[in-house]
Amino acid sequence: MAIGTGDPRAAANASPAPPGARVVLAGAALFAMGIVLFSGSLYALVLGDATGFGAVTPFGGVAFTAGWLARAWALWRR
Repeated sequence: MAIGTGDPRAAANASPAPPGARVVLAGAALFAMGIVLFSGSLYALVLGDATGFGAVTPFGGVAFTAGWLARAWALWRR
């Protein structure tokens, strides 16, 4: 039986994630969060009258930078 058909043995036979996959996934999540927070807050400031979003912009920049650091760490650990 194939994975997804309800056979519990199929999941046990699946190959484990490669080393460093968790760091790569964390980096991708940080990239996405950084883009949404940084760009989204700037769009909200420019297109709307939402002045409170200006305080969110630095958090997006930090998340985006952390995503780059996670990517560099994953490549260095390779």
